[in-house]
Amino acid sequence: MGLSEEKMKILKMLEEGKINSEDAAKLIEALEKSESTERGGQEETETAKSLETGTSLKIKVTNMDTGKVKVNLTIPMKLAHFAKTLVPSSEKFKLEQHGVNLDELFSTLGTGKIGKILEVEDEIDRQRIEIWIE
Repeated sequence: MGLSEEKMKILKMLEEGKINSEDAAKLIEALEKSESTERGGQEETETAKSLETGTSLKIKVTNMDTGKVKVNLTIPMKLAHFAKTLVPSSEKFKLEQHGVNLDELFSTLGTGKIGKILEVEDEIDRQRIEIWIE
């Protein structure tokens, strides 16, 4: 059995140090559960159906002074709900200071609407955080 494209992306993120082995294991386990549900012919939930509207969740953090990209993640929409667990506590706190509620943000992923769902500029740390669905 070959590795799916999604599993290869997870392994690539692990190799690049973007996620740790525990996160990779959780993502692969979730992906396998999703794949077994699809193969088993069981009816998908409304959330699973709507997540397939967009194919990828993109997260990008850029230094506003240099334009250098610090984080550039592409996560399959099937695994997007796990992306919240990958956001470090320090970054969650910064987002909350800008009025961004991650729980609400990730609940909007269920719509699957393609386009930008968040753009925040942190003037203190000089970072721009963008999250969108493609």
